[in-house]
Order: sequence, then structure tokens, then C-alpha cells
Amino acid sequence: MSSIRSSWDRSGEWSSSPGRLSTLVYGFLLEGLYGYTPGKCLLRLVVVQSDESTCTVGASILRNLLWIVDAFPTANLVAMVLILVTDDNQRVGDLVADTVVVKQQ
Repeated sequence: MSSIRSSWDRSGEWSSSPGRLSTLVYGFLLEGLYGYTPGKCLLRLVVVQSDESTCTVGASILRNLLWIVDAFPTANLVAMVLILVTDDNQRVGDLVADTVVVKQQ
């Protein structure tokens, strides 16, 4: 029975790999290359560096990885509080990556 179980676990692992990859491409690369994801584009929002230069892939990766700090321990409470108290409405990822989300011009 354990060999069946471990075989199933491995196949489940493979089936989730495309989902993980698409999430990385969606968030990290689209924001890093264009400054926005489709959702941000619909809302006319863009991620830029705090000096208003374009966001980089590195900054995008950093800001999105730090979403873990914003979201998981407190169900986004950290992000909500920081957005309310920072001058540029930034969350932890934005503060560390030196990015800000602004309205497109």
C-alpha cells in the first residue's frame, strides 16, 4: 500500500508543477517586464520603482516573495496596516524592493 501511496504523491507533485511555473511567470515576469499583471492593467495600476523608473524583474521577484510576510501569518493584516500607514501605501514587499503601485498615466 505504501508504494501505491508514494507513487500517487509523486504524480500529484508533477501535476502541480505547471501551476507553480505559471504563477511565477504571471507574477514575477509580467510585473518585472511590463510593470503590471492583467488584473493591474484592468484597474489601470502599474508597479514602478520609488523613483518612478520602471520595475525590474529582480524587484518584482523580491516584492512578490515577500508577500509571504504580508499574507500568511496574519491573513493580510500586516499588508493592510502598512498600506494604511505608509506615505506611498506600500506593503512589506514594496518597502524592501523599493517599489510602489501607482495609477497609470
